[in-house]
Amino acid sequence: MFTSFFKVALRVLWRQKGYTFINITGLAIGLGSAILILLYVLGEKHYDTFHTNADNIYRLYLDGKIGEDRLRGAWTCAPLGPTLKKDFPEVVDAVRIQETGNTLIKIDDKSFLENNILYADSGFFTMFTFPLLKGDPKKVLTEPNTVVLTKTTASRMFGDADPVGKLIRFETDTTWYRITGVAQDPPVNSQFRFNMIVTFRSIKYYDLTKWISNSFYTYVQLQNGFPAQQLEDKIPDMLKKYIGNEIKSMMGIELEDWLSAGNQYGYKLQPLLDVHLDNSVQGGIVPAVNKRYLIIFSFIAAFIIIMACINYMNMATARSATRAREVGIRKVAGSDRKTLIFQFLTESVIITFLALILAVILVDLVTPWFNNTMNLSISLNLFGGSLMWAVLLTAAVVIGILAGIYPSFLLSTYSPVKVLKSGFSQGKGNSSLRRILVTLQFVISVAILCGTVVIYQQLKYLQTKDLGFNRENLLVIERGGSLRENNKVFIEEVKKFPGVTNVCVSTAIPGRLNNYNGYGMEGKEANKTYLMQTFWTDDKFAETYQLKLVEGRYLSADFATDSSAAVINEVAKRQFGIEDISKTRFILPAFEGSFKFLQVVGVVNDFNIESLRSEIKPSIFIMRPKDWNWGYISIRLKPADMQNSISQIENLWNKLTSNEPFQYFFLDDELNKQYQEEKRTGNLALFFTILAISIACLGLLGLVSYSIARRTKEIGVRKIMGSDPWSIVLLLSSETMTLIAIASLIAWPLAWFYLKNWLTDFAYRIHLNPLVFILTTFLVILISVGTILWQTYRAALRNPAEALRYE
Repeated sequence: MFTSFFKVALRVLWRQKGYTFINITGLAIGLGSAILILLYVLGEKHYDTFHTNADNIYRLYLDGKIGEDRLRGAWTCAPLGPTLKKDFPEVVDAVRIQETGNTLIKIDDKSFLENNILYADSGFFTMFTFPLLKGDPKKVLTEPNTVVLTKTTASRMFGDADPVGKLIRFETDTTWYRITGVAQDPPVNSQFRFNMIVTFRSIKYYDLTKWISNSFYTYVQLQNGFPAQQLEDKIPDMLKKYIGNEIKSMMGIELEDWLSAGNQYGYKLQPLLDVHLDNSVQGGIVPAVNKRYLIIFSFIAAFIIIMACINYMNMATARSATRAREVGIRKVAGSDRKTLIFQFLTESVIITFLALILAVILVDLVTPWFNNTMNLSISLNLFGGSLMWAVLLTAAVVIGILAGIYPSFLLSTYSPVKVLKSGFSQGKGNSSLRRILVTLQFVISVAILCGTVVIYQQLKYLQTKDLGFNRENLLVIERGGSLRENNKVFIEEVKKFPGVTNVCVSTAIPGRLNNYNGYGMEGKEANKTYLMQTFWTDDKFAETYQLKLVEGRYLSADFATDSSAAVINEVAKRQFGIEDISKTRFILPAFEGSFKFLQVVGVVNDFNIESLRSEIKPSIFIMRPKDWNWGYISIRLKPADMQNSISQIENLWNKLTSNEPFQYFFLDDELNKQYQEEKRTGNLALFFTILAISIACLGLLGLVSYSIARRTKEIGVRKIMGSDPWSIVLLLSSETMTLIAIASLIAWPLAWFYLKNWLTDFAYRIHLNPLVFILTTFLVILISVGTILWQTYRAALRNPAEALRYE
């Protein structure tokens, strides 16, 4: 019987090619959109699931409060991991990681500039599942000065030769490192992006015994099934045991006194599989995503599928009158209602399967462009195997049944006596449902379009807002340490170039994560700590970044005492209750009980250092010691002939560094990178908004087809009575405009509520403008009327005699 149903369904679909094409196209767009969205969402949610021990691995993060500022960052102190492993038997292993990049690697007479270098403890390859092509996971990082390369890095450096046993050297290090293994490249859904892993024992320039210096990531693997909360509850007592002496040594007070002032200092455990989905914790090797966006796009995928199903239902019911005679004949021939329902559902499922095939082809064709435009790495075989296809095929059957069930039941109810009469026409019984379904489509379309417009407005605001300094034409060299003792010579020579206006050196720049340090203040309670972002700069920083002096002066090389001076921003002065800067000295704690007193000599205007998601924090600027040869070199260029200025700077760099790679970036580009997630979200929203509106317009064709078929005689009578074609077009289009207006009244408050909530993620944001919502609706009306214009105009031009010849 099924074979018979299948053959009949194919014949019917072939006979109604236009109807079949529209339905397949609409469903294919809907299914293709949903597949793309789900690949993106599942790709983000499947980060790190490939690790064998994923369910038992946790990242520790700093959770504390110093003064008025809350700390929630992924950085931890060096002793934390080894101490947890030593003191608590439930900790199977602990691995510390530190990332670095822009490092010059030397092999014989060749040099390679490498990013994504990780320092890691010896248990890295046993805790995490990164297969080794060469080397023993338990041994490759146990000895000092050893390195594991990825397959791609090994091939780039050594070609087809075996790299194991070969020696490499880092640019500022005289030590030779031995390659002990080769690992598979980490997959795209890994929070660890690395080209090489260096043993943690090789770390220099850090005191790995200090508990109050947080510069590392720490991961622990717990015994299978052990509750992480139990270990987390033990951490506060452990910290009291170990950090009390350091607090006293650095700040001269007891830990209990420091905590009693309202300060907090602790670590919490975060499941490995949650790390990529929690952007409330600052830091991380790979930036975490905003989980809210994944939920939004999941809903968009569901909405697009619903819209595609509505289209099918409207198109099927719009054509039900043309199939009424077929139903009557089948019933007279002996078909019962159940058989007819099954027949029509078979047609629906076949259309859905054909749409699925087309959707998969479209997804495969569009994926490269989609990845490039949206900065993604999705593919249809991302999760591979039969499971994905089983899900897709099951979804096709379910969607086919859901989309076809209402038209099937509607058609099967026709009475053969009525439908076989020549004058049979559809009644108004089910038009209300169709209007509701089309209205729902436009509620979704208008809401998504409003959201897309507001996202782009906020993104433009983020990229153009005055940040309190001049971000234009600032060239930044990150690897200033490569100049070594020639650092000062380089800066003095660059200042002489005609295309350069200012040059400065600093340990931090806006747009890059910066260190927070706790300071004391002379004359205040010893247990009170003032948390500030710390900039070690030369005396040209304020001039180069064009900061405004609100009070006093900036640091100056002309004052020998400025080695113990400081400048603060307005927030620091206001938040810390400073009235007279000449009577204010901050205390910079140091180990072994030494303190550095910093006299405040000036106040600069508030400027945004972090992204505009965060409010401006207190900052302090301290004179950079003369013997420091590292830091960012910021160069302000004149707009005219910038390329020539860059060439002059590069030539000087090559001369003073023996042709080491010259790497630079413009600060405004770096600042815009902070909003890559918002930009990607906006692009995704725009892409799927266009598809949603396209699907909604296809749905309109169904409604208008139904309306024209039902009102054929009315159109004929109106033409005989003297109505011109455009008045009939307006009559047929007015229902569409009414439905869109109703949809907008529903969509506006929904979109307004969500967008108001979304904008709270940003400390600096636009104000919602009602005009945006009104113009959005006007745009949807224009697109919709344009879509149905050809169909309504053709109906208005029909000869009225055709509609009335049987009357």
